[in-house]
Amino acid sequence: MEEEILRAVQHLRKLSAGRPTAVMYSGGVDSSLLLHLLSMAGVEKRAAVLLLSPLFPEPEDLPGMESFAAKRGFEFVVLEEGLPEEREFASNPPSRCYHCRLKEIETVKRWAEGAGYEVIMDGVNSDDLEDFRPGLEAAREKGILHPFVDIGWGKGEIRKAARHLSLEVSERPSSPCLASRIAYGTPINDFTLGVVKEAERLLREEGFTSIRARLHSALLPAPGGEEVRVYILRIEVPRQNFGELISRPGIAERLKALGVHYVTLDLEGLRSGSMNEYFL
Repeated sequence: MEEEILRAVQHLRKLSAGRPTAVMYSGGVDSSLLLHLLSMAGVEKRAAVLLLSPLFPEPEDLPGMESFAAKRGFEFVVLEEGLPEEREFASNPPSRCYHCRLKEIETVKRWAEGAGYEVIMDGVNSDDLEDFRPGLEAAREKGILHPFVDIGWGKGEIRKAARHLSLEVSERPSSPCLASRIAYGTPINDFTLGVVKEAERLLREEGFTSIRARLHSALLPAPGGEEVRVYILRIEVPRQNFGELISRPGIAERLKALGVHYVTLDLEGLRSGSMNEYFL
């Protein structure tokens, strides 16, 4: 692994080319490893930019994230933004991720240009290319660099490198955008985002760390000719946790109390990209 890490550092040194470099930082293992490798590459002016948004789970350890960045010589910057207002986002079409990511990148680029940062990188990895990710097109259009893609590193290589370097984030579970838990066609609003956010918080409080709460909906006829939007919460956990989850008293009732009509357990277990399985 030592040789692979050295090659990654050399690649980062070449990409930055001595220019001030900012990283879109989430605190996850991907972007955290990128910070560490950039510090090894000796990039002199570097910043870790955290974007706070209703679309992302609240950071569990903001001081820890700041400390991780500061120890590696990064300016730690926190930017905030609200939900995108475009209908192309709120109606939640398959292209939603493009519009959302575009707004995020534009927010970071405005800050970077004003602060004198010429290069922006993120922790996208080669595994991300295998899923349907319209947001990658927005990143390409805006010139965001993906060093891990360049060197062919997926999640496995990233975690392996983080362990080799003894980074405390090496086993941290990924925590992607909350909107990615909401089925296409189900509107994105404070209610639907709140359901997935609170469902995952509830399950973590119960001791389940590897989870996804995915929200589906359908417009169904009701007496009187009206249509009612019915919400179905689909829970994904590793298969070995099925028995423990099902036997835990009161969980289904507490999840339904969030405002959904049905709560289900996905028998295929936890996996990435399940919202896109019907068309990939």
